[in-house]
Amino acid sequence: MRILKSLTFALVLMGVSLPLWAENFDPGIDYTVLPQPIPTDAPEGKVEVAEFFWYGCPHCHHFEPKIQAWLERKPEAAHFVRIPASLNPSWRPHAEAFYAAEALGVSDKLHKPLFDAIHEQRRRILSRDQLARFAASQGIDEQKFRDAMDSFLVQSRVRRADDLARRAGIRGVPSVVVAGRYLVTGQQAGSYERMIEIIDHLVRQEAARGKSGG
Repeated sequence: MRILKSLTFALVLMGVSLPLWAENFDPGIDYTVLPQPIPTDAPEGKVEVAEFFWYGCPHCHHFEPKIQAWLERKPEAAHFVRIPASLNPSWRPHAEAFYAAEALGVSDKLHKPLFDAIHEQRRRILSRDQLARFAASQGIDEQKFRDAMDSFLVQSRVRRADDLARRAGIRGVPSVVVAGRYLVTGQQAGSYERMIEIIDHLVRQEAARGKSGG
């Protein structure tokens, strides 16, 4: 494996152009293979890329622009979803707010503005009441938002998100699970940029496996 990486580096020094996926990424070193795959909702022929995040996490806020840039040029096979992780009970209202916005079709009015309000404007938006008032400030009907947070649909989705995070062994955010099989974290990858490269590698790997019937 080291020989392969050394050869790749030597080719780069020689001016040989290599595709982004030419670097070899090793399971157990660059990413983790989950002992048991978790369920995914990817359409047939697609590879799910699920980002586990929390609005209150500064690392997730820093990772968000990387994800947005990636979405502009992601592999065709990639199917991206966000999953709010409630690793602490105090995180749960943010998960409810995320799914309430999705249920109302107003994610674009809440997602980035909430990140920015918390991390750039230093606003304290933690409780359900604070989140509902913030939603109203973004032009979202406050009562509908509160009702959505309390709805069976949203509560069910929050419980499912919690179950997926537990089964995937999520210990911190942002974390990304590819194809329900591979866990990619900043700690293993070393940088957000390298996380994106590993995600691309795994998406292409799984897409090729699907085409080959493997």
